[in-house]
Amino acid sequence: MQKIEFNNEYLELIKKLSSISRSIIFKKTDNKICVLRADESKTLYFKVVAPYTYFTFEGDELAIFDFVSFYQSINAFGPSSLVQKDNKIIINYQNGKINYVMSNPRSITIGPKKLGVTPKVNVKLNPASLSEINKSIGYLKAEFVDVIFENGNMMFRIYNKEFGHSFDKPIQCEIIEKDITNFKFTINSSIFHRVPEESYDIQIDNNGYIGFQCSKPNGIDLLIATAKIISVKPETV
Repeated sequence: MQKIEFNNEYLELIKKLSSISRSIIFKKTDNKICVLRADESKTLYFKVVAPYTYFTFEGDELAIFDFVSFYQSINAFGPSSLVQKDNKIIINYQNGKINYVMSNPRSITIGPKKLGVTPKVNVKLNPASLSEINKSIGYLKAEFVDVIFENGNMMFRIYNKEFGHSFDKPIQCEIIEKDITNFKFTINSSIFHRVPEESYDIQIDNNGYIGFQCSKPNGIDLLIATAKIISVKPETV
């Protein structure tokens, strides 16, 4: 039996990312905890690295099939403490406890082995800009976003392919590779409303990869990435 210390802000972040992957596998590596998961379509990925003290479970890995359910159980009846025993996490409250059964990591779909983007262009996106983009996606019922780099300028074009409605969002960028040429590719708009509301460095590769990078002051590093949709051509306006 081992007491599990946990950081609630860290677990809350994992809960928010459960919209991408319902099942979570925590792995210990180099005094850190790493969660590396993908959505069911294998088109949207995330990686979270945090200090090992943020979730001090026993063993090298711990799997939870439905993380939202687990997180809600921790907070269901006020302050709680966690104890790991055999294949259960015992959630203790002042007036009772929940025995939460852990999953076998081998029974859960394996996430990607590694995740990274080699950026050619970097963009900063704050919560206000992210909210503006999500509102335009909602208003237009937009399924796609074009990522456009042209003559040193960066822009997201949000559009509804069926009706032709579009919204252009210019964004200041930092050019990492000086000889980069113009490029344009299309991604699914869902990444914008599935990322937690944070400030991001958006790393963009002209080959069609885009990653939302966030390094929080508390030592948590988050990367959410997706790739271009090959079957959809960028919109012409």
